[in-house]
Amino acid sequence: MRKTILFFGLTCALVVFLSAFSKLPLIHNMVKIEGGTFKMGSKEKDVAADNDEQKEHDVTVKSFELSKFEVTVWEWKQYTKANKLKMPETPSWGWKDNYPMNNITWEEAISFCNWLSKKEKLQPVYSKRGPNYICNFNANGYRLPTEAEWEYAAKGGKKLKTQSLVEVITQMM
Repeated sequence: MRKTILFFGLTCALVVFLSAFSKLPLIHNMVKIEGGTFKMGSKEKDVAADNDEQKEHDVTVKSFELSKFEVTVWEWKQYTKANKLKMPETPSWGWKDNYPMNNITWEEAISFCNWLSKKEKLQPVYSKRGPNYICNFNANGYRLPTEAEWEYAAKGGKKLKTQSLVEVITQMM
């Protein structure tokens, strides 16, 4: 599969923890996003919307947890060392330990989620059946947010209709 840069949303929200709250040495500072219903998709009159974008419709998401912070280069280095993997191509600004990780594929991101789940003695979420990846939403390990979960959180979730996720997280610090 060709390497692509994960878009900002995946980088910011690389892991979601679905079960009990716990103290974690690598990924911590999880934020509980209370479930709810929101409008997702483009408005009927939005001429800038992509052809494959669905028209605005109601979507309901269950409560979930989302990391307050991006997965850092330092955290990714821990993963690569533990699994004897190489770092991706170095970006022009170099690898700085406290910077967000980038230049990784979706497959690398879910492998990181499974590794972290196993490290924390949680049930990994992802498995592979033939060429397809399966996401077990009932597992208690780490996973990437769904598109709907990410959009819901980025819009401020149920509690804060007028604030962005950044404003919500800033208030929680």
